[in-house]
Amino acid sequence: MKETPILFGPNASLVGIVCEPIVTSDIAVLTFNAGVIPRLGPHRFNVKLSRALADEGVTSMRFDLSGLGDSRPASTQCDFLQQAVVDVRSAIDYLELHHGVRRFILIGNCSGAVHAYWTALADQRVAGILMFDGFWYRTRWSRLVRHWKRFRAGTWKSAATAIARRLVGSWSLIRHEGGSESANIFSSDESTANPPRAEYCHAIQTLVDRGVAIFLIFSGGVIDAYSYARQFRDGFADEPFVDKVRCNFLPEIDHTLLSLRSQNRLIDVIRNWILGIVESHGMPAIRTATDPAKVAPT
Repeated sequence: MKETPILFGPNASLVGIVCEPIVTSDIAVLTFNAGVIPRLGPHRFNVKLSRALADEGVTSMRFDLSGLGDSRPASTQCDFLQQAVVDVRSAIDYLELHHGVRRFILIGNCSGAVHAYWTALADQRVAGILMFDGFWYRTRWSRLVRHWKRFRAGTWKSAATAIARRLVGSWSLIRHEGGSESANIFSSDESTANPPRAEYCHAIQTLVDRGVAIFLIFSGGVIDAYSYARQFRDGFADEPFVDKVRCNFLPEIDHTLLSLRSQNRLIDVIRNWILGIVESHGMPAIRTATDPAKVAPT
C-alpha cells in the first residue's frame, strides 16, 4: 500500500490523499468531508476505510472540498452544493488521468451523501454511491415505530413526563397560533434538504437505469428520520427501482461513528459491497501500482 498526498483541481487548490495498493482494480473509491469534518472523516473513519480497501486491492482517495480542511476556497461563483460537485468531479478527473481509473464509487456521510447523489447524476463515470444518513422519506409507520421504540427504552414515569411536556408545548402553540389544525403532540421539525419526492424518484430511477449501484445506510443516530428497517421499501413500494436499491438500517451504529465497534461494523459492510461491485463489473485486480504505463502523480 502506498499513500500519496496530492494537489489537484483548478490552480491546485484542492488537497487529497491517494491510497493505492500494489495490485488494484480499475475502479476507485472517493471519500470527502462530512459537514465541516476534514477529509480524514469522523474519528478518522475515512483513513481506516481507505486502508481496509487497499488490503482488498481497491484504490481510494480522500480529499477536502473547497474551503474545508486543507483545501483553499474556490475562486468560482458557484454556491456550496454546486462547488462540491465540481470538486468531486475534479477528483474523478485526477484519478482517471494519473491512475488510469475509469469507474468510481462515491461514499458520502451526512452532507457528503448529498454531494455523492448530485455528482452521480452529473457524471457518467460514477458506478456506485453509498449514502450514509442521507436523504430520508417518512411513511405512515415512521412516527409510530419511533415513539414505540422510545417508549420501550424508557419507563412509565419518563413516558408520562414526555407526553405531558408535549401536551404543554402543543397547548402553547395552539394559543399562540389561534388553534392551528397543524399542531400535533408528536410533531417534529420537518426541515430537511430532501429533494421533492417525485424529483428523488426520477433521479434514483435514472441512476438505476444507468447501472449505478445505490446503497443507502441509516444509523441509529437518525431514528427520528428513519426509524425502522423497511421504511425505504414501504415508502417506495410502487416504484420500479425499489428492489434494485440496497438499503440497510443499522441501529447499532451511531451517526458520528464514535465507537470502534461502529466503525468496524460499517467498514465491513462497505468493503463487502464494494467488492461486489468490482466483481460485477468484471474488474479483477490485475493492474499494478508500478505499471510504467501510468502517469506518476505530481
